[in-house]
Amino acid sequence: GFQSKTYTYTDVVATAKVMAKYPRVDVRAVKASFRRHAKNLSGSVNIDAWCEDSLYLLEVLCELVPSQK
Repeated sequence: GFQSKTYTYTDVVATAKVMAKYPRVDVRAVKASFRRHAKNLSGSVNIDAWCEDSLYLLEVLCELVPSQK
């Protein structure tokens, strides 16, 4: 799956996995931007959860990068 252990970096893990699997594509113009909506559910994250997902992301990146000899 694409999810991270504590759901802190779910979108980053998904992006890393997709980038490792497919070739690069150049996008001429960005058609979307980040906006904060009135019903935004984001908030602060526990530091332990953030650290656990950071470590998980590093593990995923190490698995995706080919070995260098």
